[in-house]
Amino acid sequence: MKRFSRLLVTSVILSVTLFTTACGNQSQSVSSENEDKSAQSSDASEDDSIDLQALTCTEFLQTSGEERANILIFMHGFMNGKKGDTTINAPALAEATDKIIDTCIDNSNEKLASVFEKNR
Repeated sequence: MKRFSRLLVTSVILSVTLFTTACGNQSQSVSSENEDKSAQSSDASEDDSIDLQALTCTEFLQTSGEERANILIFMHGFMNGKKGDTTINAPALAEATDKIIDTCIDNSNEKLASVFEKNR
């Protein structure tokens, strides 16, 4: 459990840092977004993007273990960044993760982002 907590804490810190950096460089990313879109249109078969606002609990629960873990880590970091929370409490995050997964199991059509909002 300590190993998972350390991985989770490290990943959340990285996610928050990346989110904060991305918000600060938003104006610079507009031109690179346009470049990315044109590159994506030429090779759409390799598009691995996930719209987290549209992702349902069913879709989330059907992802592979590694991808599911990455989504959870990102979403926890995103929620911390959104709330301006720079404190990482690994036991609280683990408890919230359990609640999120249980809620998704019971409400499979609900959006994952909404479940995070309610349980974080």
